[in-house]
Amino acid sequence: MGSRDPADLTFQDVVNILRLIDSAPSLDFELELEGTRLKVRRRAVARPAQPATTPVAREQEIEPMPQRPALEFPNRIDVKPPMAGTFYRAPAPGAAPFVEVERAVRKGEQLGVVEVMKLFTPVLAPCDGTLRAILVENEEFVESDQTLMIIEGSN
Repeated sequence: MGSRDPADLTFQDVVNILRLIDSAPSLDFELELEGTRLKVRRRAVARPAQPATTPVAREQEIEPMPQRPALEFPNRIDVKPPMAGTFYRAPAPGAAPFVEVERAVRKGEQLGVVEVMKLFTPVLAPCDGTLRAILVENEEFVESDQTLMIIEGSN
């Protein structure tokens, strides 16, 4: 394929790479572009775990997030991120959060944002309802299958 400058990656290239990494339960993935190397190694295990990302000559194992207690609500709808990354509750540092607990939300309303490699993807409400819980902290790393918030859907 030849050498390629990382600046030549399109948004869709990055999204496709992240989806590949995020979807595989077991994976050895290495990408090198003009001296920049990304190496991800994930092994299937009995408990959920985050991928171990290994920059050039350093390996770091990341412990899984502790499980939070289940919260039950009638018509419970879990809000999950579009992909793994860093979750932000507000549009900018110091700005008011997108939403607060016990506030009514509308389907498609922005509830937060997930950042991956300086690309920001909105977290949208999947339905109309009332936001009952926010289960993650601002600037917390989240997995693609992790519940961020709980909405009690409208009947």
